[in-house]
Amino acid sequence: MTNAYVYKITNKINNTFYFGYRYRNQTLKINPVDDIWINYFTSSNRMKKEILKYGKHNFTAEIIFESVDSLECWKQEQIVIKQHWGDTLLLNGKYHDPFSNKEYHRRINITSEKTRLKMSASRKGKPKTLEHRQKIAKSNTGQIGSAQKRQKLSEARKGKTPHNKGKSPPKFECIHCKKIASNANINKWHNNNCKTINPEKHYENATQIRNLWQIRTQCLTGGIRTPDPRLRRPLL
Repeated sequence: MTNAYVYKITNKINNTFYFGYRYRNQTLKINPVDDIWINYFTSSNRMKKEILKYGKHNFTAEIIFESVDSLECWKQEQIVIKQHWGDTLLLNGKYHDPFSNKEYHRRINITSEKTRLKMSASRKGKPKTLEHRQKIAKSNTGQIGSAQKRQKLSEARKGKTPHNKGKSPPKFECIHCKKIASNANINKWHNNNCKTINPEKHYENATQIRNLWQIRTQCLTGGIRTPDPRLRRPLL
């Protein structure tokens, strides 16, 4: 029976290396020695870029473990990555510890701390354009994160008191009708949009929100995701 296998790819120019495992050859009934670097090179996008940059002739590939059990091959791959985790030449960016069932990540080929601080400082205070904000909102739409990510966020928040717990949001007085409103509503319904001085604008805002609410109701009824981010929370 054909074995799955764990392989190591090494760059002969800079000595960087990568570990991977392969089980698809079992379905294709191709022996590991006839598969690696002949029929199969790698499924890693990072390594594909490295091969494209340096050329296949500047890499060596070797089989370091074989087994009929593909799960055992996966475990061995994770173990060998863990053993070399502190090596700066390792190109693997993550591994899953089969013993603790935890996943570890690291950033590869990142800039120095000094450069990152400069980049961060250069971006501070620069307002994002409306188009930029819309692109960010669009990219985040529907992204709920993996179960592991949500679990990490949950664990990080445990035992911590929310910064706004027990605090009431600040209230402001309308300069025209003298009514008290929250920061979210003071400029929407009062001040320059107060119905005592600008009734047309006031009711225009109310009509717009009513229309958006109707769209939200239709989307929820029809099982369609609400297109407008303003509709993803209850509107007053």
